[in-house]
Amino acid sequence: MLNREEWLLLVNEYKQSGQTNIKAFSTSRQVGYQAFRYWLQKSSLENGEVVIHPNVEKSKGKLLPVMIQGNANPKLHLNVNEVDVFLEANFDVSLLKRVVTALKEC
Repeated sequence: MLNREEWLLLVNEYKQSGQTNIKAFSTSRQVGYQAFRYWLQKSSLENGEVVIHPNVEKSKGKLLPVMIQGNANPKLHLNVNEVDVFLEANFDVSLLKRVVTALKEC
């Protein structure tokens, strides 16, 4: 079983890797998917990032609850069908539109 520091190192590795599939990443590192999601969310909240709660029912056209904690310049973390999207404060809006369009086609 991993300790807190090991989980946070794994979370940082995931964020730096550019991968978007949490399940594939956790499987490749031989850690539990749910446990990894927990630590990913915990780390994001502790760093003042915006997190969309993964247990909210997924349905088109509905707004999802968002929690903002920490600094006045938060990051945004979206999870759509097991795809994670991390956005910094000054993200490229046109790129986000292309990503959302691509996700809709999946």
